[in-house]
Amino acid sequence: MAGNAGVLKHASNVQGCAFKLEEIFEKAGFPKGLFTNLNVSSDEIERIIENEHIVAVTLTGSEPAGRSVAAIAGKNLKKSVLELGGADAYIVLEDADLEKATDQLLYGRLQNNGQTCIAAKRLIIVDEIYDDFLKMYKKKMKNAKMGDPMDEDNYFGPMARHDLRDELDEQVKKSVKQGAKLVIGGKIPKHKGAYYLRRF
Repeated sequence: MAGNAGVLKHASNVQGCAFKLEEIFEKAGFPKGLFTNLNVSSDEIERIIENEHIVAVTLTGSEPAGRSVAAIAGKNLKKSVLELGGADAYIVLEDADLEKATDQLLYGRLQNNGQTCIAAKRLIIVDEIYDDFLKMYKKKMKNAKMGDPMDEDNYFGPMARHDLRDELDEQVKKSVKQGAKLVIGGKIPKHKGAYYLRRF
């Protein structure tokens, strides 16, 4: 809309989404080529960033990928913006509407199956309402139906890959060993797919 074309290189495991986004832009009336999906391997990224027609680069991904992209962009004096994860805080104060606060947290934690970089990850709940908040949130988490994401009755589905699910499981186990208290879930279910947080 500001006169710049955009090219997007998706993660290799979501090419269906990448092509669909390109199709949506064209159907919306944008000129063909204004938004283009680059179906390329990661070893071609440096050549693409160095291209004189690329003026800025942004990446959502891992820290190693961020270092690589930032180094190439810096070497070529290209602007760059990196989103490499975070620990976004969800703060609930004493005067909060607990019903609304727990509803919003459930959505903020489970949207896109909990795999969004802006998901609520770090909860800060004041002592005065902590017990009531936890009780209400636990109940809602138990009632959030997990299963096939194509079934609209399900609130959340599997993670993107088994290795990511296994890494999360290891993080949970390590946290418990270091003193964290497991309130719900915490085991890999006997369920086809990269599911986690099954109620036990």
